[in-house]
Amino acid sequence: MAPPAFHSRFVSRGAISFIAKGVTSYFDDLIVLRAGLATQEEYLGLLGKMIQQVEDSPGRLLQTLKDSSFDTWIKYYRPDENAIDSRISYYTKGALVAFLLDVHIRILSDDRYSLADVMRQLWQRCRVSGYTLSDFESIASELAGADLTEWFDKHVRRSDQPDYQTALDWLGLKLDPSNAVSPSNSVGMAVSNAKTSVPKPE
Repeated sequence: MAPPAFHSRFVSRGAISFIAKGVTSYFDDLIVLRAGLATQEEYLGLLGKMIQQVEDSPGRLLQTLKDSSFDTWIKYYRPDENAIDSRISYYTKGALVAFLLDVHIRILSDDRYSLADVMRQLWQRCRVSGYTLSDFESIASELAGADLTEWFDKHVRRSDQPDYQTALDWLGLKLDPSNAVSPSNSVGMAVSNAKTSVPKPE
């Protein structure tokens, strides 16, 4: 249970739901991998499926991740016949953006810091007062050693196509459509020959 102030501020600022739900969903799979309960191949399969789910959702180009978080109770839990074309899950896209942010921070900090460090600092600094998107973004920028405003604009505040390639190249991974789990314009994940490491929570 979060302290009352932390919880009340979270509820009043629903645009951060992707942090509370999507980021933790990203770490769910990493923790299983780190615990040795899943192989790297199994983890990459989950990552590929996550990318596919986002890419197969037309609503990703209409609804921003910030708006998806804010509209939780009026759209996500009240789907209609147009839902798939007009909205995106802050769980799934939130987890995908968390993956991209994790790698982005590692690249900019020469692998000294990661998203796990951001979450630690967020808890240590905001566990009493609660946190905002600005708090999360500020800490991420601090640890990355760079202003991430444009990165958050692209991936959180706008509905731009996510940049997978930079993260995948750095990890030595590639998207392989032949590994897709469904037939229609989907993508799957395969490990390239360059490097086979994936980020793990410290």
